[in-house]
Amino acid sequence: VKMVESMRSGEAAAVVTELPIDLAVEVLDEMKASKAGKLLAKMEATKAALLAEKMANKAQPLNSGAE
Repeated sequence: VKMVESMRSGEAAAVVTELPIDLAVEVLDEMKASKAGKLLAKMEATKAALLAEKMANKAQPLNSGAE
């Protein structure tokens, strides 16, 4: 994660784009929000949207309390 954070956002976006989706989500989730946002902004929109959706779904609790 530190290695990706240290890259320029365009370079990091190219690397993260090539990762398997689950690993890309893990990397982005561990990054500082501002750096992850800049990285997503440099990605192709469809891929960035998919990763953002997966990150958002991961953040939601499994049990919302509704039965």
